[in-house]
Amino acid sequence: MCRTDPVGDDGAQADRVDGVTGSVAIQGVFELPKVTGAVIAQGESLVWDVSAGKFDDNLATPASGDVSGASAIAWESAGNGVTTLAVRLT
Repeated sequence: MCRTDPVGDDGAQADRVDGVTGSVAIQGVFELPKVTGAVIAQGESLVWDVSAGKFDDNLATPASGDVSGASAIAWESAGNGVTTLAVRLT
């Protein structure tokens, strides 16, 4: 598994392999995967669907292990068929 690691002031990113140390961003706005059929409004709180590995709208019923609440907010609107979304992580 690789993780994306922000590098430098220009926002460039590089992959990190498990076991390799480095800095990571845990707060900010990131382009992240979204459930394709979800219709999400800007400012909506999101659900992280663990089984899908994607964000879903707040009308989704969280399953065991899913993460919901105000820790992830849609930074933009995204409709049905869209596969990624700008998400503000806090």
